[in-house]
This record gives sequence, C-alpha cells and structure tokens, in this order.
Amino acid sequence: MIIIGITGLIASGKTSVATMFAAEGVPSFNADDAVHELYSEKEILESLAKIVPDAVHDGMLDRKILSQIAHDHPEILLKLEELIHPMVRDKMKRFVQDNSAAGKNVVLLDVPLLYEGGLDKICNYVVCTKASDSDIKERFLKRPNSNLEKLEIIIAKQKNYDKEKLADYIVDTSQDLSNTKHQVKKIVLEIKNKHA
Repeated sequence: MIIIGITGLIASGKTSVATMFAAEGVPSFNADDAVHELYSEKEILESLAKIVPDAVHDGMLDRKILSQIAHDHPEILLKLEELIHPMVRDKMKRFVQDNSAAGKNVVLLDVPLLYEGGLDKICNYVVCTKASDSDIKERFLKRPNSNLEKLEIIIAKQKNYDKEKLADYIVDTSQDLSNTKHQVKKIVLEIKNKHA
C-alpha cells in the first residue's frame, strides 16, 4: 500500500487537490470530515458537553461556540485534541485497511497538521499545496465564521514546519484549475510508475 499524505497551509487548496487525486482513482481520507462525523456521535457529544458545556445544547454541537472557546482557551483546545485525535487516527487506520482489503494500492491522507502530528512518518510520499498569501486570505475569508485574526493564529500554528521543503511534491493552486489538475495527474503517474 502506497500512502500519500497531503499538507499545506489553511486555504491553500488541500481539499480541492485531494478531490483531484480521487478523480485519478486515489481514495482520499479527510481528517476534517472525520472530526465532523465524530462530533455528531452521541458518546462524543456527551464527552464534549463535559469539556465545553456552553457549546452543546439539546444533543447538538454549536461549532461556532466551540471554535470561539477553543480559540480563547488553549487548555480546552488541548483537551479537545486529546479526545478527538486518537479517534481520527483509528478512522484513518480503518480507511487504509479497508482500501487495502478492496485491492487499492494507493491512498491519500488529507490531514491539516500532518507533520505536527508525526503522520508524515507513515507516508511514502508527501504532497504540499501552496498558494499566494493573497489567495489564502481571499479563500479563508469566504468561509463562515472567519476573520483575519483567526487566519493569523491558524497560520502561525501551521508554520512551525517548512512544509514545502519537507514535501516530495508541491502543487501550486494559485493558477487555474486545469493547471492544478495537470500537476496532480503528473504526480499520480510518476508515483504509480515508480511502483509498477
């Protein structure tokens, strides 16, 4: 099983590029989607209610309140990560195992903090998405509940590693979509040829 990790700064195009890999026949695991799935499970909501009682009402999570509390209280963010991260890793392991059992020989892991979490160590290759600062800013500010202060905090957290230097491949998403698709096709072909 060839495992490709994808990383990059927030709003640098990771999810779009992961979708392009999927279109090339490479199944993609999205860690953010896995977190959202976990947040809807009853047992997890009960645990979240103990950590952030203000963010859970009538068995539903208010993600806006959760985000604000986590932003304002680093110790609560740490507790949330301790609760959720091991479960996301379990889902990711099952994803790899299921695809291996289904006869797939390449998968992609879309994990925002790939290097920070040490998950690059299980990857055969790492792809880093990059975009101009202005593109990142424009894309991020289109998201719900976003502002410049939040962007700066997230980027500061993500810039602990020079991801472009550490990665095996870089996909520049600042150009048009067809150019990005061409870059992805080239990477998939090259990796498959290496392992043919």
